[in-house]
Amino acid sequence: MSIKLLIVENEEPQIKLLRDAIEIYNKNGGIQIILDEATNLNQGLEKLRTNDYDGAIVDLRLEQNDTVGLGNQILKEIKSRLRFPVRVISGHLGDLDAELQEENYLYSCKNRGDEDYDSILSEFVDIYSTGITGILNNKGLIEKNINTIFWKHLSIILPVFVKHKAENKGWDGEKVLLRYISSHILEYLEISIENNLEPVHPIEFYIKPPIKDKIFTGDIIRFKNTNDFGVILTPACDLATDANRLKPKAKFVTVACIYKYADVVHGRKPEHVTELVKNNLDLKYHFLPKTILFEGGFVNFQHIISIPIKQIADKGQFEVECVITNPFRKDIISRFANYFARQGQPSFE
Repeated sequence: MSIKLLIVENEEPQIKLLRDAIEIYNKNGGIQIILDEATNLNQGLEKLRTNDYDGAIVDLRLEQNDTVGLGNQILKEIKSRLRFPVRVISGHLGDLDAELQEENYLYSCKNRGDEDYDSILSEFVDIYSTGITGILNNKGLIEKNINTIFWKHLSIILPVFVKHKAENKGWDGEKVLLRYISSHILEYLEISIENNLEPVHPIEFYIKPPIKDKIFTGDIIRFKNTNDFGVILTPACDLATDANRLKPKAKFVTVACIYKYADVVHGRKPEHVTELVKNNLDLKYHFLPKTILFEGGFVNFQHIISIPIKQIADKGQFEVECVITNPFRKDIISRFANYFARQGQPSFE
């Protein structure tokens, strides 16, 4: 198994340092690293257009008289079109354009001389080992599924779209198609090679940071004054807006408070905690798993508060911490409805 890295660097001694580090790594590591090299801006851009990579190391000044940081163009090309981790190594980090200064696990910067190529190579391999580049690159699983959806599914329903578009001028069919395609992608990703439903990982429960700029069903909000959390349970139809309805119908939002895990399980028997986590023991609780994105806990359907939508939208007292993804959001809403719709068993003497 091998991964392919690109270095865009005009100084031969720096390239040699990386070559030597890769040679040592390949002797000791299970995954082999293949290095591709570009020594100027045009070479770098051309290689990005014609090759697939699993990571890149980029210098900012790519010519002897470069005073603006031509490497910014390489970074922008990668961030706008491609999907693999990048490490910027330069003696001129001050040349970084403003939109390229925010660092994270996939994109980070080191001053020339502070780099540790052994650690950088290990980071690339660790990221590659998660499968993310294989899933998201131009030849990955999502692209494969999109091709299948295009030829197998869209070919059947597209005549309906063409006819509807012709009969309804101004109809925004692209959004409908996007939702339709997205639902197919999710369906394909839920099925394993053996055609069995795959078990989910807790990280799939949340999206952070939120994608929508307005509050919505399933948003987990943080109460700024207490640092407590709650989940919005107001029906989506009351919060939705469109070209004809610029403001949501709801004046208030229904929020179920989220109790800390330790507070709910305290004093309970281990077998009861197991049933709580499975949402089998107590109907008023719904378990939220702990991940790097959110601390988790239990939604308490008995502890419901109503908050003016304007207060949440103003973001003075509340902020959206993260979003519960659609399958789990639907499950919570369904259990919430069932909890309040239950009648109970009459007592007979």
